[in-house]
Amino acid sequence: MDISQDGQHFVTGGDEKLVKVWDYSEGEVTHVGVGHSGSITSVKISSNNRSMVSTSVDGAVLRWRYPHPSSP
Repeated sequence: MDISQDGQHFVTGGDEKLVKVWDYSEGEVTHVGVGHSGSITSVKISSNNRSMVSTSVDGAVLRWRYPHPSSP
């Protein structure tokens, strides 16, 4: 999990192979990124809040637009 610099969103990833962007105050998923073929091991939002990176057990490293991970 990682929290955005503005504190309004956070991102998660896990065994379901999805990168999820959450609205912090509402506690709801706002965007879902599909692209990993293995469980996600880490997610990180860039310091400028424009992209994020996720890694998975299969060795994939994907860069996503943030906060809308519609495609890697």
